[in-house]
Amino acid sequence: MKYLITGGAGYIGSFMVKRLLEKGDEVVVIDNLERGHEEAVEKSAILYTGNLLDKEFITKVFLENKFDGVIHFAGFISMGESMENPYIYFQNNVFSSLNLIEEMIKTNTNNLIFSSTAGVYGNPTTIPIPEDHPKNPENPYSESKLM
Repeated sequence: MKYLITGGAGYIGSFMVKRLLEKGDEVVVIDNLERGHEEAVEKSAILYTGNLLDKEFITKVFLENKFDGVIHFAGFISMGESMENPYIYFQNNVFSSLNLIEEMIKTNTNNLIFSSTAGVYGNPTTIPIPEDHPKNPENPYSESKLM
């Protein structure tokens, strides 16, 4: 199978890339390397350096590849930073995700794993947190992931 891993040069993304390659899958990585590290990407993966806010860039990647699935890890994740600069969280976590999903729809790429967060629940009233727990994000990071 062939997978696109967004944020594949980050901590979690790079481990997913490694695991998929060990299984014998083909892996393509998109990362803008703003917070990821090129050296973290396995050499046998194909790396596209670019931004998911750039629709032409995303289209190019999908024109050059046919994916069985997309695993989306390219989100900003710092709750504290999101309080200081909420705009970049909504821009990166919402708008770039929409660009990716739009291209997936255009190319009939129907399998998506989205890296979410328990932060969308706020302070939980029950633990473990069930899927139907009320959503109550308490910062821009969590709001952007819920959107």
